[in-house]
Amino acid sequence: MKAHHRILFTLVAALTATGLTGCFGGGGATISGDVKLDGKALAAAEVSIESAEPGIALAGYAGKTDEQGKFVIHTAKAIAPGKYRVYINKYVDKKGKALDPEEFEQLKAAGKLVNIVPYKYNAPRESELIVDLTAGNNVLKLPELKSK
Repeated sequence: MKAHHRILFTLVAALTATGLTGCFGGGGATISGDVKLDGKALAAAEVSIESAEPGIALAGYAGKTDEQGKFVIHTAKAIAPGKYRVYINKYVDKKGKALDPEEFEQLKAAGKLVNIVPYKYNAPRESELIVDLTAGNNVLKLPELKSK
């Protein structure tokens, strides 16, 4: 193969691979924001997001807040634009103490945990927190949650 054919072939192959990657891969996005309960950052809370559109069954997205109440959820695929319901859960023991992650499932099954996030924010399919998501990256401006 002549040198200029080899260069042309390499260039076409590189452009094709780049174009296909843009179409079929790397289509993930991020959803970020912060959660406050009664004016304080809500650390170690689970933030879940699923479609609020009737008839759309989506797997949904989930992440955990850090010490400042901030979360970042990375999605493997592009987000379908539309309305989504956000629900937030934070479980503690009945004395209000944080949990050892290794004991969480056992304590939850035994009914020894309390969700400190009020029902109106923590119930799948019923949470009052509705957001509009776009296909790209999204920064959520959630309202401050109130415990009472």
